Amino acid sequence: MKSLIVGGCSYSAGYGLNYDDPESDCKESPDLWVNLCHRNIKKLNRLSLENIGQSGASNSEIFENLVEAISKNKNELEMVICGWTSMPRYNVNVGFELYDTSASLSLNNRTHKTNQINISRKYIKNLVDRLKVLHHCQWEIVKVLRYINILEAMAKKYKFQILHLNLLCPWDVGFFDVMQGDFLPMMLTEFTRKEILHIESRDDEEIFSLYKKQHQMYLEVGGVQKEKWINLYNSFNSLQVDTSYDGIHPGKESNKIFYSTVKDFIETH
Repeated sequence: MKSLIVGGCSYSAGYGLNYDDPESDCKESPDLWVNLCHRNIKKLNRLSLENIGQSGASNSEIFENLVEAISKNKNELEMVICGWTSMPRYNVNVGFELYDTSASLSLNNRTHKTNQINISRKYIKNLVDRLKVLHHCQWEIVKVLRYINILEAMAKKYKFQILHLNLLCPWDVGFFDVMQGDFLPMMLTEFTRKEILHIESRDDEEIFSLYKKQHQMYLEVGGVQKEKWINLYNSFNSLQVDTSYDGIHPGKESNKIFYSTVKDFIETH
């Protein structure tokens, strides 16, 4: 039987949709967009589904999980849907113990106690704030584009269809469209101006040179592959209209919107 693999973060894993345990994944929830798609899209309901979404996963972890799943199922694969998340995310293990020491630094979710030291939530938050000062988003975007093109190469080699989802990516509308001819820095997208180029502290010559370098870096790793994105500029986060039982993650109505977004794309392409 041919198979479908869906990857991503909590938006794919159904975090918060479990009424009995809101602070957990719920991949089996009938309300999760992944399952709505699998049940109701004719092209998908004849496939076996493997949902490898992982709450809190960074884009690097999403990529690693997808490569592993594809490698194991390459002979049966028909479609892979890759969900990409916010950036940067920092996931580490704070110690080697008999109990769980995993820490999702971006979420700053708990205090960690090991046999050597207690690591407080305040300490983690301070660490994340300092890391974000050092960690420029341009490099994370380049990394995601590199991952996308590696997966595209795997899709061609093993002959399966691959689609990409913007779950929580930070870029704005038109971000990957390259401005041509004469233009002013203020005509660039807000995310480009404020988060990538920081134009308020540069002169025009430097802005234009750096803008050229920015998009050259994207091309060098293969580009964004626009035609393979279901929602390049309309993230699931921006489409969210309600929350699940945890009061944060997407609820039933949001998941219906996510399902419709995927369904409309697959049925018209």
